[in-house]
Amino acid sequence: PQRGHSSSTCLPGGGGQADQSAMDPRFAAGLLAVLFCFTTTTYFFRIPEDLKNRRGKVGIWGPPNAEFNWCEPDYETADWIAEPVNTVSNIAIAMPPLLFVLGHDAELDTVVVAILQTCIGVGSILFHGSLRYSMQLCDELPMFWYVLVCSVLYLRRLHGRNLGLPAAAIAVVVTTSILVTEQHSPMHEVWRGTMTCLFSLSCVGMAWGSTSLVAGLKDELTDKRRHAAVAAERMHTAGYLMFIISVMCWLTDNYFCSALWSLPLGLPYPHLHTCWHILVGAALYGLLFLFHLYDKRGCQNIRIKGVLGFFPLAVHTSD
Repeated sequence: PQRGHSSSTCLPGGGGQADQSAMDPRFAAGLLAVLFCFTTTTYFFRIPEDLKNRRGKVGIWGPPNAEFNWCEPDYETADWIAEPVNTVSNIAIAMPPLLFVLGHDAELDTVVVAILQTCIGVGSILFHGSLRYSMQLCDELPMFWYVLVCSVLYLRRLHGRNLGLPAAAIAVVVTTSILVTEQHSPMHEVWRGTMTCLFSLSCVGMAWGSTSLVAGLKDELTDKRRHAAVAAERMHTAGYLMFIISVMCWLTDNYFCSALWSLPLGLPYPHLHTCWHILVGAALYGLLFLFHLYDKRGCQNIRIKGVLGFFPLAVHTSD
């Protein structure tokens, strides 16, 4: 099968064996699989008591009824925003993909990924602003759709296999089943558990896919475009590390909430859930550039503008 697909304005790239100096896709996927054993357990199978039973102030949205009440105190600043810091920090997830779409002539499926990332950020704003279960689903469901779409895109680019219809069917069935069943009912819990497990498996697949795309770029961009492959590897490594750190922040904030509010020397609560939002926003933003750069790999002129040598701002291409 044809490997990947190319932009309408540039020639397709070549082929060959991937550069072995790139991060091993099996390592990237394996490390994430270990971490997601903990996140899946924490998120669904055994939610920490600090998150399940926390009680705080009640705002205009009513008492929190979401599955989680995060470590930030409720309605401390105003009665219309439950967790102001966690809420505002989602701008780091919602805004960058919009700027990416405005600044790049990206493939349609990459634009879909960008829109879904913005939906995640908006849904998370609604969730943290209200702590209502309906808004929690506005956060969770776009995340589920996002990882399914990304998994399909990786398989299409790397192996020429289009699993869009099966993925869409899974998304429709799981989403509909969650929406038509009542919170805490047995069937609702079954479908939420299914969504959580599929989400984790898809994230592991994304780690493999993104690392394989980088290896493919290092294989194909061997001429004057080599700098683009090097930039892609730096960007991916930085994004992968940011994502790993963000997951560690998320887990630490969940498991050690009480301890984080009683740090020695009077140190303030570190808002690790906010760190999760900022870091994961940057990591997902990097994935958009990786998709775009892979699609433009056949262009003869590729220029990348970035910050600190790894964080991309723009990709300029021409025949």
